[in-house]
Amino acid sequence: MRRICLAFFLGLFASAIFGQPTAPLDEHLADLMVKNFPEWKPDLQTGSVFSNWYPDQTSKSMSGRWSFGDRHLSVSVALGDDSATPFERRWFFFRLRSVVPRTEPLAEFGKDGVLVQRCSAAEMAFTRENIFVHVVYHFPRACADGSLEAVPMKELERTTLIARALYNAIDRPRSMEPCKNDFLTPGLPRPISSADKLLFAAFNGNTALVRSLIKSGVSMGVRDAQGNSPLHLAVTSGCIQTVSALITSKADVNAPNERGATPLMLAANLKEIEALRLLIRDGADVKAKDKYGQNAGFYAIRRPEPRLFPRVSNREVIIDLLRTLRENGTDLNAQNHLYGDTLLTIHLGEGDRLQQWADLIDLGVNVNGSNHAGETLLIKTVRPLPDEAHLQAVKFLLSRGADPDHRDREGRSARDYLVEQRKTRLNSPEWTRNIDEMLNLLANARRVPRPAT
Repeated sequence: MRRICLAFFLGLFASAIFGQPTAPLDEHLADLMVKNFPEWKPDLQTGSVFSNWYPDQTSKSMSGRWSFGDRHLSVSVALGDDSATPFERRWFFFRLRSVVPRTEPLAEFGKDGVLVQRCSAAEMAFTRENIFVHVVYHFPRACADGSLEAVPMKELERTTLIARALYNAIDRPRSMEPCKNDFLTPGLPRPISSADKLLFAAFNGNTALVRSLIKSGVSMGVRDAQGNSPLHLAVTSGCIQTVSALITSKADVNAPNERGATPLMLAANLKEIEALRLLIRDGADVKAKDKYGQNAGFYAIRRPEPRLFPRVSNREVIIDLLRTLRENGTDLNAQNHLYGDTLLTIHLGEGDRLQQWADLIDLGVNVNGSNHAGETLLIKTVRPLPDEAHLQAVKFLLSRGADPDHRDREGRSARDYLVEQRKTRLNSPEWTRNIDEMLNLLANARRVPRPAT
């Protein structure tokens, strides 16, 4: 009788699941929990999104927690591929070897299917397609003395029922690539309105859905919590087809979000060169500035948050972005509002900073541009510890025309700052030598002609 009931429920879940082949997997599984396990309530103590699915785009995984009386359920789902095994899977099987609990292979869940029985919990794990699933079901303690007794049959049935429903829900490989993200809808609340659905579709690069929603009359004036328009989110998705569809539908290419950033600025920040060119072609204002006075050039040199946007951007792409912006009218010598920094004085660089400086100077950024405090890049370079790296930086800047006589708002030159350091760094012979060499370089540097007053 138990098997008959189990087969009936699994057939019901499979029919409900396979009827939604186009939904991202997190929405797919959220619907499964809500519709087929209504007695399990989301654990709202840690917030509720995606019907309690918590996305992590960096590790390409999601997890959720639910409660049913004194029973608790947690599920984690991780995306892998042929070249990368999900971290969650590696950790799970490593822990099995170290803890050595009672385990049973589950052939019907594939070669990696395993059941772990504990005194007050049952764990199931399996891999299907390119996805690893880990289910942990906690129930009232079944053994008072701490021994590993068998998990009660009714608890095993509940665990298996949920795991099997999840197993059946994974009917095909999933992806998180731009224009094909059918695994996870990260970063936004689960949609409850047509406006939210448009934001979701744009963020996920779902071009067909974007076109369908616009055709049905959904306004492109909708915004998310940060004031981003569908076009902002489409740029973020990395899917040029979605960007093009929104522009063709007359989306406002210059609409700012809450911090004043336009879609063009986001394209520059995320190093989406195709989207940037498309936006410029269709009227994006290349001279626009955000609330902090930063134009698209500042966004182009800024590194995007790697946790949210792991796409790699190389030197050639950044140069291409800046050249395209310059050729279309962006001022690469502009100052921001906060400290009056230029692209050089704000960009002290990560990695090969001398190469980055060289690239900016070659693009026409003034090596002697200064911020509101009157500091040039040369002055900012001599002020930290006089180590070998800063000595090489001074040599480079002077070779590219940095003015050794420039004075900041306090009337101090690079030489003045080095002389002051010379008095306080005597405890380090290496630093003293470096300061002396910097002073010698400044004294023998080619002088920059000054305009007549």
